[in-house]
Amino acid sequence: MGFKGYDFFTTKPDTIEEMVCKVCGEVCDVKRGVRGPTSYASAMAKNNPLHDSFSCPNSNEDWHKQALEILRAIEKQPSPSNRKIMENDLVRIIKKKKVME
Repeated sequence: MGFKGYDFFTTKPDTIEEMVCKVCGEVCDVKRGVRGPTSYASAMAKNNPLHDSFSCPNSNEDWHKQALEILRAIEKQPSPSNRKIMENDLVRIIKKKKVME
């Protein structure tokens, strides 16, 4: 399973046609009409709504996990120059993956 909001998403059934991974730009796989929790709080409350589940097919790959970590770190980085360096690293990781396909 991915990281909700980046490479894993849940929506109301049949409301969204397609989701794209915010980490690598890949079109997510979709499972329609899933019954189950949509968050930690939902699981704790034993709330099991019907929903669609979108997940990136690359989310279990090491390069994708690294890219996700960098992306999340960029969002927290206060320094514009450090952010730019990290963004360049992120682009290189994703380009390298595309070349390997």
